[in-house]
Amino acid sequence: MSSKQFELIIIGGGAAGFAAATRADELKIKTAIINAGLPMGGTCVNAGCVPTKYFLAVGKELYSPKHPKFKSVPPIQVTFDFEEAMKEKVSLLNSLRQKNYQDVLNSFRHVTWIEGRGIFESEHIIRVGNRLLEGDKILIATGCSSKIPPIEGLNDAGYITNKDALSLPKQPSTLVILGGGPLGLEFAKIFSRMGTKVTLLTHGQRILSIQEPEISELLKGIETEKDCQVKINEFLQTNIPHIYAAGDCVCHICLETVAAKEGKIAVENALENARKRIDFSTIPYAVFTDPEVASVGLTEAKYSEKYKTCDCRTISMDKVPKALAVNDTRGLLKMVVHHETKKIVGVHILSPVASEMIHEAVLVIKCGLTVDDIIDTVHVFPTFSEAIKIAAQAYRRDISTMSCCVE
Repeated sequence: MSSKQFELIIIGGGAAGFAAATRADELKIKTAIINAGLPMGGTCVNAGCVPTKYFLAVGKELYSPKHPKFKSVPPIQVTFDFEEAMKEKVSLLNSLRQKNYQDVLNSFRHVTWIEGRGIFESEHIIRVGNRLLEGDKILIATGCSSKIPPIEGLNDAGYITNKDALSLPKQPSTLVILGGGPLGLEFAKIFSRMGTKVTLLTHGQRILSIQEPEISELLKGIETEKDCQVKINEFLQTNIPHIYAAGDCVCHICLETVAAKEGKIAVENALENARKRIDFSTIPYAVFTDPEVASVGLTEAKYSEKYKTCDCRTISMDKVPKALAVNDTRGLLKMVVHHETKKIVGVHILSPVASEMIHEAVLVIKCGLTVDDIIDTVHVFPTFSEAIKIAAQAYRRDISTMSCCVE
């Protein structure tokens, strides 16, 4: 059987694979992208970021009328149609897949989409069904699947995964969630606000164990080095020089944004010998609980481990005028500063809009800005983002005796 020749073969049609294909098309590289399992777009569009944020928005619409923030607004009881919500989700995902993926794919001039499971026949040849594809370079971007913990009786209980939970035919009356990380907390919020009785179980001492302990504590009130990991070097290259890997299958940080960045860089490293690396110190993440969690850079524990000291400040959201004005002072902001240079190296936020606030902190760390740089920058008043400036001011004065207009 003869094989079809490509300069690049991408295995996986999710965020990493599609970003890689986009860059390859820009470089006029003859490319094949192979996809099986989830539809075009992978986890983010079909079973991750998009559907979960849709359901979180539905939950907010259900919750807010019943729990007004002001005494002057009486609570209102609203009804909910679970099956209709599922239909809306399907319509949303179909629209996004068409607009953001299928239409984009149709515009490519150098990329061939192939449906089917890719299997390595040799280091350069991939079999898809009865077709053989030969690639000068190969990128593995297959994502990863849920790891089922070895809990006695779990198989008999009829468990579901996070992907299954987004396509249930009927709303469960009760739900037990195993895991107190970002996914577990978001699904707990989704289903509890829909009216399901949710129990969250975690084997650790606190939820969101990767976060600052103050944030975890407040949230409570409301080689294959890992089993899934393809081992790579800093340039996303495997031990076989012409084979690269990107996205969730390498388990760096399982975020759509990271997967897309890795996919693009992997193509440039493979085909242009660009030798680019990703700076993980400036990659933010958010957890869409209520209030939200967002973080970038070093935590106090990580900084202290490295330098045996830490220069940190934590402010509560009741120090932020906007939070007081809208009667939502839940949360805090913690800032980690280099003890010698005073450059900001970490910002960790718990607030109703933490996912929107974190981007200033990303740029601050990426650009190597100091506490004084933030203090000297005029912020819009009143905003939740002003919390970053107030935290910086806490290094220079007692903010408990500070008026709103102090610069």
